[in-house]
Amino acid sequence: MKVSKIIIHLLKKEQESNVTEIVPGETLLSSTDENTIKLVDRLDKLYSRRGNAAIYGSFSDPSVNPFPVAVSKYVSNEGVEREFISMSRVAMSQVEESASKISQATGGYIVFSHYEDDNDVEYILIASIKATSGLNISKDLKIISVPEIDLSKIHQAARINVSAFKLSKPGVDEEEVDNIEDENEDIEDNSPYYLSFISPRTTDGVSGYFSRGLGCSDGVKPIKATKNTFKLVDKIMSHPELNEYRIDVVRSVTDYLKAVKDDKTSVASIDGIENAIKRAIPINLHIHTGDIFALANSEEFKIPEEFNVHSKKLDELTRISIKSRKWEVNFDKNMLGFTEKSEIWYNEDGNSLVIRCNRELKAALDKIKQDSLK
Repeated sequence: MKVSKIIIHLLKKEQESNVTEIVPGETLLSSTDENTIKLVDRLDKLYSRRGNAAIYGSFSDPSVNPFPVAVSKYVSNEGVEREFISMSRVAMSQVEESASKISQATGGYIVFSHYEDDNDVEYILIASIKATSGLNISKDLKIISVPEIDLSKIHQAARINVSAFKLSKPGVDEEEVDNIEDENEDIEDNSPYYLSFISPRTTDGVSGYFSRGLGCSDGVKPIKATKNTFKLVDKIMSHPELNEYRIDVVRSVTDYLKAVKDDKTSVASIDGIENAIKRAIPINLHIHTGDIFALANSEEFKIPEEFNVHSKKLDELTRISIKSRKWEVNFDKNMLGFTEKSEIWYNEDGNSLVIRCNRELKAALDKIKQDSLK
């Protein structure tokens, strides 16, 4: 963990009131202070954990919200302290305006930090921490101490992957990208999801004022969440102790997603995926799956806590469907095997596909044979 810059501001607002006040931090805090590093490290490690699931996306139209422009200006001049302070004040102004429109919203300390995590990934993190959390802050907004307070649930937060933000293309029409995603797999894979945010009710209700004020826009679509679910399974099942259960796990996750898809009122969830994975693995081996929730909701996979299953993508990932002028095959990929004992056997040497008949298929074929002999 290496902290580059940090500043704390205070947003004053009482519940049942639309009156707000910003108490700005005047200067950056020491980036090498033990309490500073401890606070940023704890906030970073609580991000994308159960209870603090991140929603990945990008900024909304910068012509409507000035914060994305302020971020862009700062990352172009990272060595300039005043740009970091300016960026944080632009954000505070937007959050205050958003909070003032919701009488139930309350204020708190807003921590702005620019740091590298333990994997050398560079982030800008903005976290809202309630004044009642136990964090010991002085009147001039300096950290006095970071006791063992309960930060298990960050009130609200947003985090920008700096490298991904620099590679993004500002001004891309998000609706246009959404429309293209369903048609072009490559564009879907390169969607600029440089931003993530934690907000218990996303952009609705009391909790939404923070992410809305910062211009956060939900961007991970069902097509990508569905595909990344199977990438997640591949990574988990690559563990040598779990590899032999891979087919069973893929089948279990596939069945779960199909059940969700068929039930029009349901959505898939990371918890549901985790349950499907563990159902197909002996209990004594569950330890080797690691923290599935944290991995699924990480920067690597960006799977939302809940999402709609993309029907077309699910079929593409789980079924083989080929049609010629004279015949058509359509079956679950899990049924395909490469030995004679497989229910559907791909005999590569013989350039053939052998289907082991079940009772219904055998009866149908026997009838066709009998009819042909009449």
